[in-house]
Amino acid sequence: MNEKFTPDEVDFPGDSGDGDGGDDDDIQNLDPTYSVSADKSTVKEGEFIVYTITTTNVSNGTVLFYSLTGNGITSDDIVGGDLTGRFVINNNTARVTVGIEDDGVVEEEEILRFTLNGKGVAVDVLIVTDDTNGSDDVSDFDEGEGETPENTYQPFREPTVNPVKIITDENGGIIEIPIDDPGDPWTEPPYVFIGGEGIGATATPLLDQNGFITEIRIKSPGYGYKKNLATDANVRCIIDSYTVLSPGIGYTETPEMYVNGQLGVAEAIINEDGFVIGARTLNRELTYEEFPEIVIVGGGGYGARLLPSLACLDTEALTTLGSTKIGTGRYVDCP
Repeated sequence: MNEKFTPDEVDFPGDSGDGDGGDDDDIQNLDPTYSVSADKSTVKEGEFIVYTITTTNVSNGTVLFYSLTGNGITSDDIVGGDLTGRFVINNNTARVTVGIEDDGVVEEEEILRFTLNGKGVAVDVLIVTDDTNGSDDVSDFDEGEGETPENTYQPFREPTVNPVKIITDENGGIIEIPIDDPGDPWTEPPYVFIGGEGIGATATPLLDQNGFITEIRIKSPGYGYKKNLATDANVRCIIDSYTVLSPGIGYTETPEMYVNGQLGVAEAIINEDGFVIGARTLNRELTYEEFPEIVIVGGGGYGARLLPSLACLDTEALTTLGSTKIGTGRYVDCP
């Protein structure tokens, strides 16, 4: 694995960035569980796999992420070309459909691994061509199988981003950078350099427990980048979680948290040491076309600064999430 570098700024401990949420005290006090299964163990090119995600003690509206990996697996193997994605938990379940591209090229059998990012669960499906019979049992698959000999060089696969999917505001400030291909796992988060015609945007990558980059968290949107508004991309952006830029000091009670000058959108969370360690979203019906301003006041302390992380979703996902109707749940975006 290549040498890795630690970013100069990382999320403050306590802001997990995984978007997990809880809408009542009972769920918040219970440990969640996760499992994933596929509707078939062997699939041919041109067919589809339906993955079923089953959870316990996970609130409706929780956004989770997945990655598709495997030796020889590239975006060309997947219908739509996306090796990562997100889905919404509703009634402790969700389904994800993945199509296998029929490229007309005779290939050896490949293992496609569907990983629920950061949750330690995955399932493998064997991809075969019409000229191979394949095996119906992939339960004994080892990640080391099928690799090239030790004396064959395999370059490190860095994550890739599709520029046309990057969402900006009216000023060309970057709102969201979705990952197209997570690449290979990292031992430490790398630096993120944002090029292009704009200036000032900074971000940090978030790794799941397997080392894959699951999210690029925007820390400063900058301005002047090629515009791609949420409306142009047919998505709407909600606040998925919050990054603590500075925990402040001396908070003896929960301070008031204003989002674009409005109370009741979210509330700050403090620990026993008087630091702001995160924020809890109270209202997910609001959508944004640019980063909202976050102001923390009161509580006996000072200096806390939070940056919202926006998730840009299509109408179907927002409807499942409950963001297109008035909700009463409380969604926790930090431990």
